[in-house]
Amino acid sequence: MNNSIKTYMKDVLDNAYYGEKETKAIRRLLRLDNNHHLAVLFLLSIKVGLLNVSDIKKLLTCSDRQGDIVIKRLVDDNYINQVVSDDDKRVVHLELSDETINELSGWVINILRNTKNLTFKGGH
Repeated sequence: MNNSIKTYMKDVLDNAYYGEKETKAIRRLLRLDNNHHLAVLFLLSIKVGLLNVSDIKKLLTCSDRQGDIVIKRLVDDNYINQVVSDDDKRVVHLELSDETINELSGWVINILRNTKNLTFKGGH
């Protein structure tokens, strides 16, 4: 791998994990003890619209029970919201909370501002 790419990725990870400019919510999020928490947030952040709970559980590499625990913790900590069905009152979809969207957006902007500039040359 190109040294400039390695340096860039190291800067991103250093700023993300050890950065002093991140908010308390972002620092806490990056240090959650279970990588499934980050996976759920990542899946919700790249999905357009609402994501079905059963679809999220299928994408996680853990048991359904562990998936329920991960989702419950993220809901309890107000990182995500549950959307309840009008028909049978079951939780059917998950979405990022507005605060999480704002935190993640600000964090990405901060990372881009605080990492070294990297330019890739395109080949023809």
